[in-house]
Order: sequence, then C-alpha cells, then structure tokens
Amino acid sequence: MLDYVASKSEAVRAKKRRKVFFYVGILTLIVLVVGFFFLMHSTAFQIQDIRLPDTHSIAQSDVQRHVEEFFAKQSAFTTWLFGNRNIFALKSEKLSASLLETFPPIKDVQIEKGIRDRSLSINITEREKFGLWCATSCVWFDENGIAFQDGLQTEGNLIYRIHDLSGKAVQLGTHIFPEYGLQNLFHIYDFLEQINWTTKTLILENEILEELRTPSIQGSPVIYFNLTNNPLYAVDSVRDIQTSVTEYIDLRVESRIYYK
Repeated sequence: MLDYVASKSEAVRAKKRRKVFFYVGILTLIVLVVGFFFLMHSTAFQIQDIRLPDTHSIAQSDVQRHVEEFFAKQSAFTTWLFGNRNIFALKSEKLSASLLETFPPIKDVQIEKGIRDRSLSINITEREKFGLWCATSCVWFDENGIAFQDGLQTEGNLIYRIHDLSGKAVQLGTHIFPEYGLQNLFHIYDFLEQINWTTKTLILENEILEELRTPSIQGSPVIYFNLTNNPLYAVDSVRDIQTSVTEYIDLRVESRIYYK
C-alpha cells in the first residue's frame, strides 16, 4: 500500500515537472523570438549608409531613389520580421537584377555589404558609347550592340553610326541586331577601317533582308553588305578596285564581289 502511494506521488511530481519544463520552454522561446525581433529591427543591423560611385550616364539621385524603393517593396513578412533595411535580409542578387533592368546604361553591378559600419556599397560599371542608331531619333549602343541611352543627331565621320530607313524599332536595353548580325556589323566596321573608307556611317534600308550600305559620296562607290556575311574576305580585293569603281561594290553574296 505504501509503495502504491509513493509511486502515485512520484507520478504527480513528474507531471508537475513536465508542466514546469513546458512553460519554461514556452517562455524561453517567446523571449528568444521577441529578442530576435527587436535585435533585427535595431540600428545594429539596419543599413545606415548607401555608397554610390560617380556615374556619367545616370544620376546618382535616381539610383539612390531606386534602392530606397527596392527596400520599401520587400515582402510584408520580410519587412515585419527584419525591417525594410536589414543588412542580412537584403538579397544582393535581386537588387542587382533590378538595377540592371531599370537602368540600361548600367553594364554590371557589384554589391558589397559592410557589416561593421552597416553600409551598402553599390559598384556600377557603365556601358561605353560605341555608335549611334538614328531613325526619327538617335540612341547610343555599346560594343555589345545594346542600345542604352538617347543621343543626338550628329554630323562628321568620327562616330560609328547607323541611319535606319527601314522603320525598325529599337528599345533601350535591347540588342540592335541578333547576335550573328552584331558580329558581322563589327566585321563591317573593321572592313571599312582596313580599306581606309572615308565615313563610319552605314544605312539600313531593309530590316527583313538585313542589308546595309555606305552612303552615297561623290567620287566613291556605294558598298553593299548583308548582316549574314562577314566581308573581311574581300579586304584585299576591294583595296585594289575601289579607286577604279565609281558606282557600287556588292558584298551581299558570301565570298563573291560584284562591282561596276
């Protein structure tokens, strides 16, 4: 009988201990969650300084504004749990992608988090102007053929330029031609330099046929190209005939030269 009473008393005490451990565990968890919440929202982990480089094609204030808007547009749960400027919650890849999509003049973005000083350094590489695409208005394109910035109509032979008479629509942030066409476009410019041509301007008359030509210049033939062909095969031959040909040199058929 005494053993039964003792056993029952021990069971009651064990049950009480389990309850105590349970409530202590719950209380500890609450303290940890609340502590984590306030710690994440404290200034110790909130970005205090956004560092931007000097830029030429875009205003620093526009980049700063975009970054602030990016913080504000984070998910409600992330903002509630971490705050909208938490340095650990910030996803650098998403911010980089957002900047590249919003600002066509940006070629590359590298983001560095300064944990100690709670800083965010945004390193921007800008696209460099290679040539102008001109239709009713002009846009600059870079060495990869990506249109990235509005430009002005200019005169002279120092700038690579394409005059579009075909009505082709070129949007900022996109390639002016397909990849194979871009490669041959730069081969065409290389070709013109090697034969010491007097102008760096090309005219696009038919987008569907992908044909380009040089402008009409008194005393010089018009040279016709096709973006599906690399014209460098004809450098030596054209050098030999260009002074005697007065109307045209046609390089639109691969490995062939027609002239008059």
